[in-house]
Amino acid sequence: MGVVLAACGPGSIGDEGTGGGSTSTGTTGSGPPATSDTTGFPFTDVDVDTGATASATDGLDSTGTDTGPQTCVPPQEEIVASFQLVPDVEISATCTVLVIDVEMGTSVIDLDCAGTPVTLTTVDTPWGLVPDVPEGGSVRLRYIVEPIFWENRWLAIHSADGRSDRLLFGGVSGSSLDPPGMTLDELFAAGTGEPLISEVTGLCEPFYDECNDVERVALAMSIFGAMATGQAPDHGQVALDVLAYGYALVVQSAVHNLPPYDCTDTPSAWYELLVYYFPSD
Repeated sequence: MGVVLAACGPGSIGDEGTGGGSTSTGTTGSGPPATSDTTGFPFTDVDVDTGATASATDGLDSTGTDTGPQTCVPPQEEIVASFQLVPDVEISATCTVLVIDVEMGTSVIDLDCAGTPVTLTTVDTPWGLVPDVPEGGSVRLRYIVEPIFWENRWLAIHSADGRSDRLLFGGVSGSSLDPPGMTLDELFAAGTGEPLISEVTGLCEPFYDECNDVERVALAMSIFGAMATGQAPDHGQVALDVLAYGYALVVQSAVHNLPPYDCTDTPSAWYELLVYYFPSD
């Protein structure tokens, strides 16, 4: 399930100041920019004139409504989608992207956030996607940490070029899709209204795993006013490509842990996912 057991010290980084905290023990996710080449990576293309959508998974129409039976997609065992931010403290700041280093499916991005050095490491297997952030340019970074018995983490990096607040990269690692006090859509889609991510349940029969029954779920993503919609199952991926851009959703884990529990430290759910913006032809 990939639960990260880590303590987070108090502190934050913002445009007005900095704070300290402990370093996360989690891993990360990234890789080279996606393109409209569909080799090894399914894309959903939208006919903008007609609004017709070719969904990557049957069962959702262009509005994201469940239209029929869906199947339980077997997990792709090789998927890793993780991220790590150092220092592991709350951050809400405009940052300068200093260096982007990519090697063997791992991206290491150094930033200056309000005078504080910050390093983002991402790991994306098997595709090796890389966050599409502008080296030498500015981005808006929001990192939320919620320590429980485990640690919940949310990351959103938006453009900061003065023209839009487009999500460039996002990540979730924890027992809830939604950060405290807001929805995931409010974190990711602020400004442009996309991408929107929702949960789809009832696809897979629960199975027993160590402490409790586990239900694998899927995550539906929609962009371009819900004209492009697709699903990524637990241990799966989907990419949506419209006009000059698209988004890829890579899911390492999306499960519900069902009671009764044979362990005392079991979260009710666990999610590990990464979202990438990419330019397209």
